[in-house]
Amino acid sequence: RNLSVKNKAFYINKIHEIVDILVSIDKYHPTYGWFIELLKEDLLFSKETIDKKMIWKILQAQTIELQQLGVSVINTEFHDFYDVLTNKDIILLANHNLNIIRQTVLEILLNRVLDNKYTTHDIILLLINLLNSDWEETRWISAEILTSEFTKEEFNTNLIIQIIENEKE
Repeated sequence: RNLSVKNKAFYINKIHEIVDILVSIDKYHPTYGWFIELLKEDLLFSKETIDKKMIWKILQAQTIELQQLGVSVINTEFHDFYDVLTNKDIILLANHNLNIIRQTVLEILLNRVLDNKYTTHDIILLLINLLNSDWEETRWISAEILTSEFTKEEFNTNLIIQIIENEKE
């Protein structure tokens, strides 16, 4: 942390290098836990080191411990990532193999719906895409939002056809 005060650019570069090293590891070793804890403290201490690209790398890591670090950072800095995630990001993360990541991104999605951050047509299309998820809770939450937040008048013929042609139940 002392380094971050003296030379911010160097410090941020080193954090990114550490993330790159940890992400490249495909098998967890207890020693990495120490690095992950230090990284967590640094990321939460110095918000400017966090960017979408870094979080995306962490969430795509092979080790669950590092993925959980990404979720922890997103939950702590929720509003910083609230507007940054694209619809494509939400679809990818809502289909992630780690349940806690799916839950976090679905919470972001629900908050966006409740805050009217989408046009009706855009959110319905996004939710229809999520109905194709491999994960039952993602499909269930998407269906729940579709049926509780929108009236039948908001569904045009094309949207209804897309729902009917949905691959999943």
